[in-house]
Amino acid sequence: MTILLLLPMVTKEKKAMKKTTRTAFRSSVYDKKRIKVRARVCNLTLSEYCRRAALGQRTPALLTEEEVEIYKGLQQFRNNFVHLANIWHKRNPGMFRKNMEVAELVREHLLKFKK
Repeated sequence: MTILLLLPMVTKEKKAMKKTTRTAFRSSVYDKKRIKVRARVCNLTLSEYCRRAALGQRTPALLTEEEVEIYKGLQQFRNNFVHLANIWHKRNPGMFRKNMEVAELVREHLLKFKK
């Protein structure tokens, strides 16, 4: 005897919660403009920004041009230390370890910067 179980297929549309309820709050005109600006900086809609802020979720801010340049510079420093470590790998294991430690420290800072 064979038992066949039919399970409903779950699609992406069903996975995403449908937002059907409207929530409103009062604020001054000035506060609304400030919230709009912050939402725009995070590249979110006003409602999505308020929802994330109210639920304590992360609201990612876009990086400025200066921050992007700093990030690229740190990434280049990390790559340079890895290259130096590879050069010292056979000749001087102590220098290899030190260069890899510095590269790992820079990597950790890059990961913090990314968040």
